[in-house]
Amino acid sequence: MKKPLLFFMASILLIGCSKDDEPAIDPIVGQFRLVEASMDGESPELEICQQLFTMEFTILNTGAYTLYGDDQDTQCAVSAIADLDWQKKGDRYRITSEIPFFAGLSIPTNSAEATLKNNVLTIAFNYSGHDYGIVFQKTISQ
Repeated sequence: MKKPLLFFMASILLIGCSKDDEPAIDPIVGQFRLVEASMDGESPELEICQQLFTMEFTILNTGAYTLYGDDQDTQCAVSAIADLDWQKKGDRYRITSEIPFFAGLSIPTNSAEATLKNNVLTIAFNYSGHDYGIVFQKTISQ
């Protein structure tokens, strides 16, 4: 009688510890590349170096924002790497960067709401009466 009972309990434990119980990885985890930046609905064409801007998010609610600029040889080079923090609230994200999202443009906003739909991350905020948007496309999933 003890052996069938032990076998039954062991089976329950094994079934209870299956991979289905692992938490799902949030879809924001991965790397995103800048595809659009707009002010008041107008989206000028991105400069070559701006097309290299990336945001990478980890499962630890952290990440990195990498900016590129022209170096002396007119080649694109990393101009800044900033730490990111992110939090999910419902279907929205709150993203905070160590440096402003529009670094170099005198827009000090470094924290904003974002949405993620079909691997497109859209960060939007208002500053000094203007609506800004930054759109990133997911390139690498984790």
